[in-house]
Amino acid sequence: MPAPGEVNGERVKHARELRDLTQTALAEHVGVTQSTIAQIESGLIRPSDDLIKAIALKTELVPSFFRQDSGPAFPEGSLLFRCRANAAKKEKAQAYRSAQTMFEIADKPAPNIKQIPVRIPKTAPSIDPATAAKMTRVALGVSPDNPIANLINAAEKAGVLVLALPEQFSKVDAFSAWVDEDSYLPVIAFANGKDWDRIRFSVGHELGHLVMHRAMNGSLKSLHNDADESSAELLLPEAAMRAELVPPVNLTVVANMKLRWRVSMTAIVRRAHELGIITGRQYTYLFAQLSKNGWRTREPANLDVPAQRPRALRKMVGLVYGNPMDYAKCAGELRLPTNMIEAMLREYAGGELLNQ
Repeated sequence: MPAPGEVNGERVKHARELRDLTQTALAEHVGVTQSTIAQIESGLIRPSDDLIKAIALKTELVPSFFRQDSGPAFPEGSLLFRCRANAAKKEKAQAYRSAQTMFEIADKPAPNIKQIPVRIPKTAPSIDPATAAKMTRVALGVSPDNPIANLINAAEKAGVLVLALPEQFSKVDAFSAWVDEDSYLPVIAFANGKDWDRIRFSVGHELGHLVMHRAMNGSLKSLHNDADESSAELLLPEAAMRAELVPPVNLTVVANMKLRWRVSMTAIVRRAHELGIITGRQYTYLFAQLSKNGWRTREPANLDVPAQRPRALRKMVGLVYGNPMDYAKCAGELRLPTNMIEAMLREYAGGELLNQ
């Protein structure tokens, strides 16, 4: 840990990855070598005030950001395995740093706020995905066989801190972790800029990781598959699907199911096949019809799932910094630019008022 007033190399790395810069790219922008940046980040050399000002300018932060402790521990959690195989290391790092920054924003007012009790269970890794999903429904306080109208809101009420990343990440949908020294706070971060039915499934996937995978036991593929199965059971319970998906199953039936269950048509078709409600031949035919209509890429706009933005982070900050919010005070205490705080909180329920 650096002495008071000294530059913290970890903060330089934090800023660099947050802005999607390599050490070489940052070095070129500020007029030093890559090895200089590497040594600053490792704490081996102390940068001059002018160099820190140059780094702050390039990363769109303030110099005081680099002269503070590293902040609360924030593990990578499922980001270690919850992303597509071709996700770039830089994109994963940027997603992680975005979530870490928002977690710090939430952590600052936390001691002054009564926390919501955590009801999400932490189970043994041997639990099967369907049971995990049923336990999660109980934890969320929803009935076992009805649609979950607003999954994000239900998760927040169960003590999960849900973070909406301001950037659009093409290869990383979401990730999750148990945070704090006692690993007792469940956190889910999801990438905006995607369809909300996809976001809902990703959040369900991460709830599965939180419940089943405190430790990485098994192959990455098996962990991913287990979380997918859990999300499918959470959002499309088997008993309800068997009662409602009565053959013949066609795209009109699937579209009506989407309106009720707020899950994509492709996920519903896949679920029907997994449960044996439709045959392999019917599954292939329905997917061919989805492709023919262009709905594998973009499902009909009239079936769009309404936005379900998280609200807890913005509410927490507002309780400490007022309503209307004193962004300047908030930014000063967090050592972040005011416009960065505004941009991040714009992704939360109520944040759209900032655009007016």
